[in-house]
Formats: sequence, structure tokens, C-alpha cells
Amino acid sequence: MFGCAAQFDKPRKPKSTLFIGVDANGSFGQSGHYDSALLFLAHYIYGHLNELGELDRPQALFVAGVGGKNLNEPKAFHPIHDFEGKDVTGIEADLRTWLPPTDTVTDFKPFFREVARITKARKNCSQARTCMNRSSSGSGGAILSISASTPERSNSRAVPSHAGRTSLFQVWYNTFVEQALFFSDPYRRKVAAILAIPEQPTDRIVVLCHGFLSHKNSTTNTTLTRLLTDKGIATFRFDFCGMGESAGPFEDITVAAAVGQALAALECVANRGFRRIGLVGSSFGGLVSILAASRWPGTAGSRLACLALKCPVVDFAEELRLEFGDDEMAKWKTTDTIPNILGGSGRIPLRYAFYEDCLRHIVYDPAASITAPTLIVQGDQDEHVPPHQSRRLYAALRIEKCLEIVPGADHQFTKAEDFRTMTQLISEWLIRYLSRVEE
Repeated sequence: MFGCAAQFDKPRKPKSTLFIGVDANGSFGQSGHYDSALLFLAHYIYGHLNELGELDRPQALFVAGVGGKNLNEPKAFHPIHDFEGKDVTGIEADLRTWLPPTDTVTDFKPFFREVARITKARKNCSQARTCMNRSSSGSGGAILSISASTPERSNSRAVPSHAGRTSLFQVWYNTFVEQALFFSDPYRRKVAAILAIPEQPTDRIVVLCHGFLSHKNSTTNTTLTRLLTDKGIATFRFDFCGMGESAGPFEDITVAAAVGQALAALECVANRGFRRIGLVGSSFGGLVSILAASRWPGTAGSRLACLALKCPVVDFAEELRLEFGDDEMAKWKTTDTIPNILGGSGRIPLRYAFYEDCLRHIVYDPAASITAPTLIVQGDQDEHVPPHQSRRLYAALRIEKCLEIVPGADHQFTKAEDFRTMTQLISEWLIRYLSRVEE
């Protein structure tokens, strides 16, 4: 972080303007630190607006990206009223919408030019005292904060101190503790995972299964972790084969292998003493979760208490045919590569055997044997998973169930309000069933 304080001689409580610049270039987004950085920034902004710990509420606040697609590209500065009245989840969702990791260059000049213009307009820059204390991910990205303040005169009454308040960082970090670990799947491959444990002891936990070409620290997983640990529920998120930090080449992944890893994850948390277990699957992780939920009998004292599915792929073979078309499907069969569905250049190695395995794992029938209450959440504008799959899945379920179709939402729940709706629906479902008193 960069800090810059400008001082003036006025007989009032300090007026301050806080500028925050985010370097959201592509390498930062791919470094694995983008999610954590925006989560921290959401807490930082929320802490300032609500005067947590030793943080003061600024009179004005501006947040903008640092850089863009080209040099000297201006960026929009989001003012304080864009953040007021929102909780941490809402602020984080907005930051992700405004600051996606798609910039190709880092260029501080346009950012600081606009900071100078705004500061001059607010008459906050006649005297300046500068200090620098930078914090970055070390992977091509950083968050910068610059404050311009107007302190009291020395003969004025002292500004009330924040003595006795809990630090913002304690409020955030003491909520839960994360432990990185590895476990083995049925093929003896190392699977990378993170166990998040709330402050108070608990026997409740949620296993989080990410989507295709994603990773355990996805936005959905980290947001649900925060929402659940706040309610005293642990989470366990892991990387599928060849994704994130887990072993094995991605090109060798199959549905069967992913299901084996999900089942191993359930066994892992049960062996650690967790008794009431929830399972969440996003997209491809939804397909895997349906199969895992239909097959896992539980262990002595541990059971699957609930299942939540975010835009689940129920028939991945159908989705792949619709996504790629006949020509790309034929090319896949001959080259064992697929187009980069994340929008990057080049093709992604993936054996055609994956598609053949998908044909063997269409999960409408297995869903009928699931015994845990099940929630399905999908947007009606999902551009990847056909919504009819969720409706047919809902009809196949034979237990307590709920289907929530979010109007206007796409596959990623890109809009901040859609993302907030989705995570709230899922977290509330999990909290409800994991909090039920055992009969």
C-alpha cells in the first residue's frame, strides 16, 4: 500500500479523502491472489465506512483500477455513495464487477492524474507529507491507498481515539482460521485443500466443489466460506485433478476421477470429527456433487445433511455439444484439445475420453436416490448450462427440494446483485439444515 497524508491548519475534526487504486491486470488474476486481495479490500472499505478498529470514516472515497487495455487509458472512479449501506459481501461483489482481472497493462499515470485533479478540486493539497508502505501479492498486482486529510489545529480538542475498539484485522482474521492440507484420492493422487475453521468448536462443515477450469479459491467458494464461518460452520474446499494445486495433468480428468475426489473429501472431513456435513457444487462441481451425494452412505456418526447446487451441469455431454458444435466436437476427437472456454488464446489439452465419460454420467437417474435436502440455484440467462437441465433435475429429486431461478442472471452470476442473491440463497439453505436439532 502507498499512504500519503496532506495536512492543513483547520479547527475541525479531520476531513479526509481516501483514494484506492487496484492493479487488476491479467497476471494478478491468474496468480491466485486476486480473490484474497479483493476480499481484503472489501473488508478495508467496510471497516473505514463503519469506523471499525482504528479506521476513520473518510469524508470522501474513490476506488478505481490502475491500468487498462492500453497506456493512458482513463478509469472510472467509484465514489463513496457506491459503497454506503452495503455489507462486505455486497462491496466485494461490486469490486469484482468493476475490477475484473482483464487489464493487460499497469499504468499509474492516469490514476494519479485523476487523484491530483480530484484532490485539487477538493482543496486538499496545499501541504503534503508523504510516506510509502507498499503491499502487493508479488505476482503483478497491488492495492494502493492514498489519503488526503485536514487535521485539527494543535490548540483544538483532541480527536476522539479508538482505544478499546477491536482492530479491523482482528474482526476479519479472528473469524476463522484456514489450514492448507493435502489428502489422497482413490488413485493415490495428492489433492490440495483448505480447511476453514470458525473460532468456536463445531461439528458442522460444508465441502465445496468448484467448477470446470476453476479452482478451490473461486469467488463463490471464498464468499460462502466467509458467510458460513460467520455462522460457526467450517468449510473444506479442494482442487480437482489437474486444477489449482492438485496433482495430475488436467487433460486426464474424468467425471469418475472427480467424483472419487469428492467422496475422498467427504471421508476426510468425517474422519476429522465433523458430523453434520453439507455439500456444494458449482457447474461441473454440481455434476460431481450429485453423484457423490447419491453414493456416499456416510460413516459412523457422520451424515450428509444437505446439498446445494449452483447452475449444476446435469448432462455435461449435452452442454459440450451445444457449446462446441459439430465441427469443434470433431476436432476435439482428432486432437484431444478443446477451445479455451475462458476466452484465452490457444487450445486446452483434454482427452476426448472425457466426453465419452460424460455420456456415462448423466445424472437424472442417480439424483432420485439422494436423501439430503437439495437446493438448485440457476440464472434464467445461463449461457452455458441449459436451464431445462435444472428443471428436469428438480423433477427427478425425491426429497425435500427447492429450485430458485434468478431472473436475468448468467452462468457466473456476474452482476453484483445476482451474485449476492445466489450466495445468500445457498448459505441460508446450508445454515438452515446444518443447524437443525438432531431427533
